Amino acid sequence: MPRSVVFPPDDVLGPVAASGQLAPGMQAVNVAFRQSPYPTAQEAEVFERLHPGAFGRILAMTEKGQKAAIDASAVAQDYQRDDTRRGHWLGASLTVLAIAVGAAVGIWGNPIVAVAILGVPVFTAISRFVDSVRGK
Repeated sequence: MPRSVVFPPDDVLGPVAASGQLAPGMQAVNVAFRQSPYPTAQEAEVFERLHPGAFGRILAMTEKGQKAAIDASAVAQDYQRDDTRRGHWLGASLTVLAIAVGAAVGIWGNPIVAVAILGVPVFTAISRFVDSVRGK
């Protein structure tokens, strides 16, 4: 519901505000903010008088728009899930490859390189486990 706002506030204006008269150079402003896909009841009544059935069409268009937004959000979530799944497979594949290469290098007699290669996936697995326990 719109309300009248006078600037400066009543406590600054004192007796001028109590009398309902504004001082010279002051202006009262009536501002209403509204955000909705639907018109107000008064606007809907005017629409119906000007063009019968207009409000029903407005409601139908709004419902179609909301459904389209929900469907678009669902499609975006599907794409994001697919991208995330691809990233998980890539990470798992690289981890398995690093473990295999590290084990092979270790077996062939170079333990320092094997530790360097195995350090990354092992550290990553440990840090993810710790994060999951902490609730991150």
